[in-house]
Amino acid sequence: MIRPLYGADREVAQWIMDRLGGGGLDGCRAIGVLDDDTLIAGVAFFNFRHGSMEISVAAESRGWMTRRILRELWRYPFAQCGCEHVTACIPKHRRKTRRMAERLGFTLEGVQKRAFDGSDLCLYGLLREDSKVMRNEKP
Repeated sequence: MIRPLYGADREVAQWIMDRLGGGGLDGCRAIGVLDDDTLIAGVAFFNFRHGSMEISVAAESRGWMTRRILRELWRYPFAQCGCEHVTACIPKHRRKTRRMAERLGFTLEGVQKRAFDGSDLCLYGLLREDSKVMRNEKP
């Protein structure tokens, strides 16, 4: 059974960093996704400022992204924190990840040249009203 995992920020953030490399998730809020008792995905929320925050996402499989799970994940930035905007930074060469972000409602807002290990980094943004799973949720 796929379900969210709350209250394990440090462990979920470490799991994400192990898969994506790098760091910068100290002090973040993170929500994991469990399949039975196995962590299969995680979303870290960080750099909250002026109604906006950033996210990092890692996953082991595709089956975790259900409408119910996405609604739970988006409640944190949009409903609980009151954010209007969420930013995801995705390396340009990660085409599948970029397409997935676009299907979720993210819009390409810019490209930072050679900002990720010498490669271009695409900056995607999602406004609350553009989130396909949050449209019917009250702010």
